[in-house]
Amino acid sequence: MKHKKIIIITMILVLVLSLILSYGSIKYKSEQKMAQNQVPFILIPGTGANG
Repeated sequence: MKHKKIIIITMILVLVLSLILSYGSIKYKSEQKMAQNQVPFILIPGTGANG
């Protein structure tokens, strides 16, 4: 019984860790996308004013 409990606890911990990691990677990717989208908006007015 003790071994089963340990296995269940480790499985839950692994699931939670994987969820946290996947959420973190999604958040990081979305932040990168937002940064990439903001760059052209900053560059376009500058090039227009210079041109």
